[in-house]
Amino acid sequence: MRPARPARHRCWEGFGHSRGSLEELRGADAQQNAQIVRDVLSVRPSRRREIVALNASCAIYVADRARSLSEGIAKAEAVLDSGRALTLLERLIELTNRF
Repeated sequence: MRPARPARHRCWEGFGHSRGSLEELRGADAQQNAQIVRDVLSVRPSRRREIVALNASCAIYVADRARSLSEGIAKAEAVLDSGRALTLLERLIELTNRF
């Protein structure tokens, strides 16, 4: 049984990453934002991708698919690294462009 609350991390450094700036996360117009999503789902490392993995780890943890946020991050990164998330995005784009 997992603890009632995950261990507290004061900041992103608690997960082995350094802090970044908001400029590293900020998007722009629709075209640039679409490219950001593709980049995050690709295997290219970036601050944005790290944040997506952290957010996904929270969902994975809450869904009882990981015993810790760190394990959730590892699982999220494995999905991103596999290319499955990007493939699903491409299928969704293809499907929605048919209408």
